[in-house]
Amino acid sequence: MLLIISLFHLSLAERGICEFKPDAVYTLAEARECLYSIPKGENDIEVKNMPERLKGYEDNLVFRSLHMNPPSPWEDLKLDLYAEIDKVKYTDYDTAMEYYEALMGVFKIMKDPHTLFTPPCRSAFYFYLPFDFSATLNPENPKEILITAQTIEKNNMTKQFVDAGNPDITGRTITRIGLDGETLPENEQAAETIAKWADRWLPTSKDKAARFNRAINSDFAIRQAARYETPKTDVLVEYIDEGGVEKKTLKLPFFSLCTKEMKTLDDVCPIRPPPADTFGFSGTETNPTEEFQKELTEPVTMGSKKKSFGTSNDDSQFEKIEDTSYILCLKHKTDNYGYLKIKTFSYEKMTDFGDTLAACLIKLKKADVKDVIIDVRSNGGGYVALGMQTVNLLFPSLYPSYGVYDMPITDTNTEMLKSVESENKYRDPTSDRLITRDESYNKRQVDKKFKDTEGKEFTQRFTQPFILELSIPDIYNKTRPQLATMRSSSYAPLWDRDHLYVLTDGMCGSTCACFTKHIEEANVARIIGVGGYPGKLDEKFDVASFAGGTVFSASSVYAEKYKNGSKVDKSKMPADFDRASTEVRWAQHAIYSFDPKDAANEVFLEFKVNPVDTVINFYGAPSDESEAGILALMGEVKKVMGKCVEGEVSIEKNRKDKKNTVSHALYGYKCNAETGTFDNTTWALSRCEDKYYLNKDGLCVMIPSVKKMQTIVTSIVIAGVLVLCLIVIVIVVVCGCIRSSKDKKQGYEKIGDVGSEPGTSQASQSIQNDKV
Repeated sequence: MLLIISLFHLSLAERGICEFKPDAVYTLAEARECLYSIPKGENDIEVKNMPERLKGYEDNLVFRSLHMNPPSPWEDLKLDLYAEIDKVKYTDYDTAMEYYEALMGVFKIMKDPHTLFTPPCRSAFYFYLPFDFSATLNPENPKEILITAQTIEKNNMTKQFVDAGNPDITGRTITRIGLDGETLPENEQAAETIAKWADRWLPTSKDKAARFNRAINSDFAIRQAARYETPKTDVLVEYIDEGGVEKKTLKLPFFSLCTKEMKTLDDVCPIRPPPADTFGFSGTETNPTEEFQKELTEPVTMGSKKKSFGTSNDDSQFEKIEDTSYILCLKHKTDNYGYLKIKTFSYEKMTDFGDTLAACLIKLKKADVKDVIIDVRSNGGGYVALGMQTVNLLFPSLYPSYGVYDMPITDTNTEMLKSVESENKYRDPTSDRLITRDESYNKRQVDKKFKDTEGKEFTQRFTQPFILELSIPDIYNKTRPQLATMRSSSYAPLWDRDHLYVLTDGMCGSTCACFTKHIEEANVARIIGVGGYPGKLDEKFDVASFAGGTVFSASSVYAEKYKNGSKVDKSKMPADFDRASTEVRWAQHAIYSFDPKDAANEVFLEFKVNPVDTVINFYGAPSDESEAGILALMGEVKKVMGKCVEGEVSIEKNRKDKKNTVSHALYGYKCNAETGTFDNTTWALSRCEDKYYLNKDGLCVMIPSVKKMQTIVTSIVIAGVLVLCLIVIVIVVVCGCIRSSKDKKQGYEKIGDVGSEPGTSQASQSIQNDKV
């Protein structure tokens, strides 16, 4: 260990305890010394204020009441947040940071990254092991996961460790891991140890398979200090030596990486001076979505698993159609499938996102590819509009596109809504009528009943459920007409369920969760789970994680309070934290299940398990976009393609269920999941016809927008017919008048024939006589 320390910078005696250079590697002891130097504050005011500060923000959490008695299967996540915060006593800890880390652990119980507490000063630090880890199936025992050590290239982390005289275990199989740094567990394989660590410490998913997938992808070896407690010990690993026979042990120390230059803590997290509006806010609102995406993706990019596709050439098996920071689109040259990786829905230039994704789909349709694979592994979400408009582009008959929302009524939530775009549309989901924002949030309120951790009933005031249609312009407006010509009908999906596949590792979250869960509930694509939990490799896991709605944070509250021209009432907002960079987030809105069968029970997507259709135990990193990585993934995917899945019903267009036919419904045969084929002896409703959706009563109802459009068209047609009739009537009347006039003229001429010259009427003859 002394050899290692000598490689990293000046000792603490030669520099300040919080003096760090950006992107430089330090020992864990150096980072700990700095972080734990935060004083409790004069008269302990900073730590004394913390519980009430946290409660002030989390009072707005939409799931706080539900977590007291969560629905199955999440009973083990039961949490009275306020009570647990109060149980953590700052007097039990020597330093403020130890106290804050304990509070951070309370929030992790909810397993929701939308709702986390980040103590001050930590966002600048990462903790690294000298090796990363990857997982593969044991070829000799396909029920066993093997863990292998991998190089970390960031800052030559592995190289520096090896150069200090330590063995290079890159590529070696890790058989056991001792998290205390001293002892190895009995009868526990390395993969199981990592899974247990993820279950205890990883906050990003309620699903255990998703947590393991995330841990092995990045978070076990590369940890953000903003999310994880400071490691207290080294990690002891047992590995198989180069000969493949002998087992050896090696202690792996944690190192720290600082992402900012600093000389003292005040450079990154000073005590905030009064007045509050001198805290350094420029009046520009922070974007919790962007910050959240950064937290999810940075640990992956800091490792060595991120690889780009590179250049498509003659030797490549793929034709590269699009390759950006948010979309990768490929067409296999011989296997007749398209691969579309949606990396994120958090791209600021939404129109560019829409143009790129649509261009991919258009080219794949023109190439007449048979199957399309959409990869959303580890997509952390982003802007709701991008996700929901993409769902609508792929499946125009899904309704509602934006989902049904709910929100607790609190002073902070009400004040924060003053900054929300007023152009957003709100609908009553029971009648689909448009309602005002004021009506949605303030006039349509209801007291919902919950039970606390002891089973006692209490109420909390919520809005009544509403459909929120964001005011974002249609990003596919330019390309929808062209794609419409490529569909079998104007509201048909671009590819049917038999030829559209979605890949997920369970870590598709936020907007991506809404995107994927909507597809699963509508049963419009086959969803393949990639990965799996050690010891339960065949168990189906949730398609997505953290499916809450709008996310607010302390930073976004500050920005709204202190920006120029702010409309909020500051007296109704939570008090500021005493130290800068202290952060807490919460889910403000909840989104209900899209499945109409869940409507009566008001099932939130966050607490609903939407199982994948099938699982492949492939553990390649989602960030590996190299041709070799994608080919390895697709090699496993192709093994399950072409097989129907449990709950799936085919579409037989030439037959109807004569006994119980639902109008505008399509029927077919049920899938035999064991054989992967449809059983022609079982008959059931498959889905509604295009332009219709299945409502909670099991009826196929026309999509309101289509119905509205048809009503408009019908009205236009009727109006056109009426106008045409009026024109005909006018023409008839005018013609009649002209004919009548002619008839009268002819009548006068006939009268004038008596006793006069030909062609002269009596009147004209009389005039002539008068003139005479």
